Amino acid sequence: MERLNAEIIRLPGSYEDVVVESSKLASGSGWYDANPGGSNTPLQISAYSQIAVEIFEDLGDAPKFCAFPYPTGHL
Repeated sequence: MERLNAEIIRLPGSYEDVVVESSKLASGSGWYDANPGGSNTPLQISAYSQIAVEIFEDLGDAPKFCAFPYPTGHL
C-alpha cells in the first residue's frame, strides 16, 4: 500500500480499540468505514460467501480445517 502512496494511519491499542477508533475517524472524515459489523454486515456476508465458494471450487471439497484470527477477549 505504501508503494502505491497510500496514507497509512497507525492507531495504538488492541484490535477492538483500533476498530472503534478507526470507525470514529472514518465517520468524522467522511470516509467509507470498512470495519466489521454495522452497515457493512450484508457486504461482508456476501464476501465471505464468495471466498467459501472459491475455496470449494479450488479444493473440490470443503476444507477439513479452517484457521482465522480471533480478537482477544472473546473466548
